Formats: sequence, C-alpha cells, structure tokens
Amino acid sequence: MLENLEKKIKYKFKNKKILENVFIHASYANEKKVNSNERVEFLGDAVLELAISTLLYSKFKEFPEGELTKLRASIVCEKTLAKNARNLELGRYIKLSKGERKASGNNRDSILSDCLESLIGAIYLDGGIENSNEFIYNLLEKDMNFLKNNYKKMDYKTMLQEIIQEKSQVPLVYKVKTEKGPDHNKSFEIEVYHNDIILGVGKGVTKKAGEQEAAKKGIAKLNRL
Repeated sequence: MLENLEKKIKYKFKNKKILENVFIHASYANEKKVNSNERVEFLGDAVLELAISTLLYSKFKEFPEGELTKLRASIVCEKTLAKNARNLELGRYIKLSKGERKASGNNRDSILSDCLESLIGAIYLDGGIENSNEFIYNLLEKDMNFLKNNYKKMDYKTMLQEIIQEKSQVPLVYKVKTEKGPDHNKSFEIEVYHNDIILGVGKGVTKKAGEQEAAKKGIAKLNRL
C-alpha cells in the first residue's frame, strides 16, 4: 500500500520501517504500546523550516527580513501543510486510536500537518538533506510562487494566529495600550498577548493598523525564539 505513496512522492525508502513509523499517531501508539511518529515529526519540523528559509533567502533576494519572515510563516503553517497532506492522500495511511478514527481524525488539519512533517523527517533520515529538500521544494513550489505574487495582501494577524494555533488553543488577545489625539487624528498603541505574555507592540492611526503592526512584531519575536 505504501508503494503507491512512494511513487507519488517520487522517493523510494531504503528502510521501510522509517516510512511505516510516519503514520503511527500518538493515540494509536498509546493504544498498541508502540512508538509514535512524534520524534520524527520534531525532526521534520526543523528540516522543513531550514529548507524553506534557505529557499526564500536565495530565491527572493529583493525581500527584506520582515517580508521573508511573513512568507515563511504562511508556508510553514498548519493550513498550508494540511492542504498538501491531503493532496498526497496521507490521511488514508494514518493509524489512529478507535476514538480518533470515529472523530475523523485522519482529516483533521493538525494531524495531517504533523504527519507531513513526519514524512519530511523520515525522508531526511532515510535519504539525507538533498532528498528531503527536493521533496519539500517540489511539494511547496506552487504555494511559494503564489505567495510571492500576493504577499502584499497577506494579513499579519492571520499569520500570527496560524503560528499560535499550531501549538496552542489559547486565543490571542489585542489590547489598546494608549489612545492619543483628537477624533480626526488619533494614534493607537496596541499590544498583542498570548497566555498573558506580550508578543508585540504596534502603533497606527487606527486600531486595525496598530493590531497589524503588533502582530508583525509578534511574528518576528516568535521566529527569534
């Protein structure tokens, strides 16, 4: 069955056990007392971020650091990864607990995106950085080209929310720190918080503009951590 996937991803695994482990979700692992895909997912996440960062740096030479950060956040996010996991039909291979299967876990964005990162990590382990990079670039090329042409329309608040949702269900909170000036010429200073921790502060002539600037600062901070 996994042979069909190997044809689709254009990579043949030397060690089939590495590939099989990609699809062992934690719920199934706990139920069957076997190793889950979480460790290889951890590795795949790092491989993916380095590959995308390197490609953005070399391909989009006219973009400053802030725009590169914005592009990377949009590509290496749950929504984009889940979409590409569906294109590869990864959901059909994922092994889940009975409860997760009943809840259609194999079609959940979080599980699909994690599985794709596990696959990336597995290709890296089995074939090295060149093979994993080739897989990543081929898989995400269309997304990167689309973003290059539409990056000015991207919403920093949405980008920050997607980054946070990958690791936490706690919502972001935007607060007005200061509000100055007359009604026709106001200035707002906005803070964005997650778990009562301040991520960024932004200023703008409207609350919306201040929130966007705060979210931008938040993305930059998270990428430095």
